[in-house]
Amino acid sequence: MNKQPFICLFSLLIFSLNLKGQARNEYLFLKGNVGSAQVTMHIYKSADTYTGHYYQEKFQRAVEIRGVDSSMTGKIRMLATYKGKREIFTLDRIDKKISGSMEIEGSGKTVPVILRVANPPMKMSYIFHEDSVKLLDLPSNYPFCKVVMSSHWPDIKSDEFDWLKEDIREVFTGVNIYKEEMQLLSKMLTDRQLKKYKTDYLSISEKELKESPRTFSIDIKKELQILYHTHKFISFFYKEYNYSGGAHGNTIGTFFTVDKESKKKISLNGLFNRTALEDLLPILEKWYLIEKGLKPGSNLKEAGLFEKNITKNPSSCYITDKGIGFLYNPYTIAPYSTGMIHIFVPATDLTPLINKSFAKYMNWL
Repeated sequence: MNKQPFICLFSLLIFSLNLKGQARNEYLFLKGNVGSAQVTMHIYKSADTYTGHYYQEKFQRAVEIRGVDSSMTGKIRMLATYKGKREIFTLDRIDKKISGSMEIEGSGKTVPVILRVANPPMKMSYIFHEDSVKLLDLPSNYPFCKVVMSSHWPDIKSDEFDWLKEDIREVFTGVNIYKEEMQLLSKMLTDRQLKKYKTDYLSISEKELKESPRTFSIDIKKELQILYHTHKFISFFYKEYNYSGGAHGNTIGTFFTVDKESKKKISLNGLFNRTALEDLLPILEKWYLIEKGLKPGSNLKEAGLFEKNITKNPSSCYITDKGIGFLYNPYTIAPYSTGMIHIFVPATDLTPLINKSFAKYMNWL
């Protein structure tokens, strides 16, 4: 049974920060305590929007958080969900120190919070690029095409981490032919999409555009964020959202981990053989129920999945020192409304199935 303290399972996050003099786009690598729990946070500021992940060091299951500035006073509201727990953080930032309190929603109880902006294991820049174009000058801003790209990028001038740059470029483009720095590549890819949009809709009449402006609109967002980072490896989450005039947009995610020593990605197939992946499914079912706060043996169909059991392998995974997180994209094992399904399994449940050399490498044996 999962005994991790409820303290890190927070769902509603309020930052009260002094934003004067801070960058418009900023990455904050935070270390500290929420009550007695040691916590690490990876938070990204883009104008008034905040996204990122956090984890409790004892368990290291990454939890997504996001939100926006609530007013011009610098107060920020962020929402994250895990096991139905909701926690409200009220914090003040003075230089590199962030402190305040956390309240469990509805409980009236608070615990102290002390965080600090720390130096990550490897210095990386946060690259953010956004641009848009309109087909018609309408008050509603439709029809339009908007593209947002954000990513980490090795802040190293030498060629020591060219291999990592190649991995990041390939994630965004699907090919391994580009050599540009991420700042330039983001602009190139965005400009190309905006130009294609205007060309594709060139033959649409103004009458049609005005009658159904949203139908001819496109919204694309590609973001690469860090889930976990040590001197040994980095675990990433790449997420792509695409809206092209339908009832709703589609979001697809990918987890992956890069080993700094071998300079290679660590894949599912490299960790588990086919038989081991099949044996993994009951373990994923177990931890899915735990993360839902349900009793062992509960009907998974009643818990939101298509079937009573998980019958498909996950699409990707990420690694921490304490275990592995697995990802199922929308429609894979559950409806779109369920969103992406993230199941984290502690190393103790994985060692019988995982590649022995890797388990030894991680000191899991």
